[in-house]
Amino acid sequence: MTAYTEEGKLPLLDSGSSDWLAVFNGALSQIDQGLALTCTCMEGIEQYAAVSISDDNEVRLAKADDAAKRPAIGLALTGGEEDEEIKVLYIGWVDYDDSEFGGALGASAGNGIYLSTTVGRISTTPTSTYPQLMGFAKTSTATHVTRVFILPNLLVIPESEAQEAIDDVAEASESNTIDNAAAINEILATLRAAGIIES
Repeated sequence: MTAYTEEGKLPLLDSGSSDWLAVFNGALSQIDQGLALTCTCMEGIEQYAAVSISDDNEVRLAKADDAAKRPAIGLALTGGEEDEEIKVLYIGWVDYDDSEFGGALGASAGNGIYLSTTVGRISTTPTSTYPQLMGFAKTSTATHVTRVFILPNLLVIPESEAQEAIDDVAEASESNTIDNAAAINEILATLRAAGIIES
């Protein structure tokens, strides 16, 4: 009789130890589970909360409009109290359950998922001050659960710093007589019209 693995229904050899397809399937299963860190809590953290790293290398609840609590490094796979260890997913899929958070994520499949200004939460709407992309929704929210792929963007430039850099470029372009100045000004106008930077 032929046996099969649970993951992909691949046939196993009698010994099971020399079936490279089963080994490969096991590797894919590990990839699908994602990558997680074991971290110590700086404060009480709920399961599925977005977390950041503190100066003491502990995790705390992340918040988009608080420079001390960003960027987020991932989502807590388990909850914990202060000084307890938890698992933090930083790459991979998770069935994000928002039933304990007082409101549905309300995502549609393909939506970007961002760090929220509500402490420890994610949202489908980027903030204007710190639009950190956390990943994207694989499924639409159904009964408070959304399958989300987590891969936080850690290279977010706060709007104030971006504005300062853009202003420096604009100032340089005003004194520049070459064609690049017109191109830079056109880019700036497009960004302002889209509301990405201030006028």
